[in-house]
Amino acid sequence: MLDRLLARWRRRTVEPLDPDAGDLVLVAGTRDPAASVVALIESSPSWRQGDQGVLRFILSVPGDRAGSVVEALAAEGYAPRRAEQLGQDGGEIVVQRVSVISGLWCAQEASRMASLLSRQGGDVLGWEAWQRAG
Repeated sequence: MLDRLLARWRRRTVEPLDPDAGDLVLVAGTRDPAASVVALIESSPSWRQGDQGVLRFILSVPGDRAGSVVEALAAEGYAPRRAEQLGQDGGEIVVQRVSVISGLWCAQEASRMASLLSRQGGDVLGWEAWQRAG
């Protein structure tokens, strides 16, 4: 009996979400660093608690630090989505990560991201949370 329960549980694995899927809709996001991440997500009519989504951060990174920032974020599960105007003066990088979207988790990630970028001479310009259209 235990074997059957374990087999059933193993079959219930969730397929990973494609972060570039065409059916993703913007749940919440802002470029205001003072905005409450939790309030924005949890008050969004598009947010589906417990569902996977994509958390994206728009970052301003000095050119000489871009590689180390992307490398540090890769260790945390983030992948670059877009990098624009990355010259010696730096530029804008968008990184993303797939996970179950919750207000608390997004707030924690925003805080961690701000800490990392401040140590690298950069800044978090904004964030966005995306989920499948419901």
